[in-house]
Amino acid sequence: MFLKYSIRFLLLIFLMGFIFYATYYTIPKFSFASDSLVKVLQTKGWIESNFQSQEIYYLGKKLDPNFNFLLVQTIISTKGEKIGPFPFANTLITTPFVWIGHPEWILYLSAFFLVHT
Repeated sequence: MFLKYSIRFLLLIFLMGFIFYATYYTIPKFSFASDSLVKVLQTKGWIESNFQSQEIYYLGKKLDPNFNFLLVQTIISTKGEKIGPFPFANTLITTPFVWIGHPEWILYLSAFFLVHT
């Protein structure tokens, strides 16, 4: 009985180590593209507006106020803001990581939840 639980525990530790190593190996800091990038930009916009607007963060907004050259998909909200196509819950989950300057850590949180499912 003890041996059975010991083997399960060792397999779980090995699996956790492998998943975290794989996450680290992909260099999370440079792995944002498409959907994950839009989620980070939406969160950055919310933080930059002092949590008042969900508009996506866009450095070229002064030169391109209509977001014509922003290469990510946006939706116009009821307030007329350009927002990302993701639920606001994603913004809430990502906010602590973007706020402290490490949005790539969200991948480690995802890996943690993957292990515990």
